[in-house]
Amino acid sequence: LVELERRAGDPEPRRSLRLELARLDETVRGKPEDAEVWFKRMVKADPEDVEAREGLRRVYRRAQRWNELLAILTEDSARLEGMARADLLYEIARLSIDHLDDPGRARVALEEIRTIQPDRPMALRELLALYEAAASWEEAAITARALAGLSSDPREKLLLLHRLGL
Repeated sequence: LVELERRAGDPEPRRSLRLELARLDETVRGKPEDAEVWFKRMVKADPEDVEAREGLRRVYRRAQRWNELLAILTEDSARLEGMARADLLYEIARLSIDHLDDPGRARVALEEIRTIQPDRPMALRELLALYEAAASWEEAAITARALAGLSSDPREKLLLLHRLGL
């Protein structure tokens, strides 16, 4: 396959061969670093190649290469809109909290989700926790009210509002 890839003149057969080589290295051969090389070649040939970019995200995630994962998630989220963008922003927020100890970056991502999808409770709960940890009480109150408005459970509504003395 490597020899076929070298000889392939047209972009599409070359892309297909590179994708197959990357998948083999990633899954069968257990060589994620080799898969990364193939995925990067694909991205270099076509920066919009969704399968190659997803492959790089998998490789970075499995290798716990958080900064590289953050970089590609950030690039990819900038290319998207709506719910797809919100999903990647949520992943950026979780990565920033769980692995990069960067609540500021998480806050920015979650605030952007709130503008895209204001009825996403999980993102609002995370944002509320960040506001509380930073003692940003005005923002916390606004977020708690938004969460209470989304909740169908009266007890949760009361707890949210009581939590902030509202």
